[in-house]
Amino acid sequence: MPAFIASNGAGIIGLIPYLLLRQPQPEFSGRKDMLIKISDSRFPLGASHFGECVKKELK
Repeated sequence: MPAFIASNGAGIIGLIPYLLLRQPQPEFSGRKDMLIKISDSRFPLGASHFGECVKKELK
């Protein structure tokens, strides 16, 4: 259990600055399809990480 808590803590601490400071790439020159729009947003990565943490806690 301590390794689980430490690894999740390190992951969260490592991702928070990335998620808060990430800026969309303004110099993209082309048409953005749905996949690029999703990968360019902050929400899916944070939601995925949060879901995995909750899933692991419920086990």
